[in-house]
Amino acid sequence: MRSREQADISIVIVDDRPMPRRALRLLLDGEPRFTVVGEAAGTGTVGAVVAEYRPDIVVFSAHQSDDIVTVHEILAGSPESRVILLRTADRARIVGELIAAGVRGYLFNKAKPAELVAAIRAISADEERIIISMPRGSIPALGRSGRNVLSPRERDVLGLVALALSNAQIGRRLHIAETTVKRHLQNIYRKLGATSRVDALKRAAANGVLEEG
Repeated sequence: MRSREQADISIVIVDDRPMPRRALRLLLDGEPRFTVVGEAAGTGTVGAVVAEYRPDIVVFSAHQSDDIVTVHEILAGSPESRVILLRTADRARIVGELIAAGVRGYLFNKAKPAELVAAIRAISADEERIIISMPRGSIPALGRSGRNVLSPRERDVLGLVALALSNAQIGRRLHIAETTVKRHLQNIYRKLGATSRVDALKRAAANGVLEEG
């Protein structure tokens, strides 16, 4: 994928509703360095569109039950694209599955436009970044099955990693030193066989560490 430091960020919008799709296009095309290169109506058509344009970002506005199917279709057509999913309803219980499927951002459709713009910029600039934004109380708890894999503190750290907090932010939230956060992350990587934050979240989801509380 091309460098994102200076190049425009190419975007494909996926939504089977014409009016919301147009509204998203107007919003994103008005942002500096954003270029909406294509649109798709949803499952069954998105693969060909993303394969044609190979966008940096796919903004997928989901309001049906086939989120993961569509994510797989997007990434089959353009494996290096980074998918940001917008939900019209609360499906936070499957956020771990969505991350495991390759989603890099999860926001509710009621998120402010500035929040979506910031997520696109952050995810485009950082190949390790995952952004999850949802109302308090909707965040999936770290599941019971993970108790046999990670310690309670490691589960706390991984939960905050899922919220895209930095090591310093996690340390402040948990009232521990940043070096302690790094040590917990090393232990998490070792226990899950992971090599990065993104990999750890994917493996945690696949192993049932992230599930609804």
